[in-house]
Amino acid sequence: MLTIGKGAEMGRTAELASLGNGKAVDTGTGEILDLRERPGMFVYVPARPKWAEGWFMAIQEAFVALAKDKSLSGRPMRVLTYMMGRLDWDNYITLSQVEIAGELDLHRQDVNAAVKLLVERGIIQEGPKNGRSHSYRLNSTYGWKGKTINLKERRMVEALPGRISTEGPPEH
Repeated sequence: MLTIGKGAEMGRTAELASLGNGKAVDTGTGEILDLRERPGMFVYVPARPKWAEGWFMAIQEAFVALAKDKSLSGRPMRVLTYMMGRLDWDNYITLSQVEIAGELDLHRQDVNAAVKLLVERGIIQEGPKNGRSHSYRLNSTYGWKGKTINLKERRMVEALPGRISTEGPPEH
């Protein structure tokens, strides 16, 4: 795969097949390109494996802020780490506090206090109810699991008045 183009088509990804003599064919469009006359450069982009599960994009500066936040040591950090490990598409976290307590060998009250702190700090926010339990969402300032177009939309929603901050946790 190569990134090609200029003007409005800049950055278009295409698969090229060499025809020799400095010419190539765009296998997607059939266009024959004279690579000697085309200004700019080609960038090789290797194929990336498609991950079905077990990944999310993380924001490094946010992780530094989390590490420096003294209120997030111990149980709250364990609960946050577990919740991020179970992050679902578009940053939803659909776990009951009882389930988290069981998995981490904690009392439900300790998980409740940790979740309350995480919500107060703006790291997660309560989402819609899922049966008797709340769902949660990770603030996109810390990471994202989903399509990047949805991330842009989510950040606009989070920036609305009355929504969680996109600036990360406040300083202590």
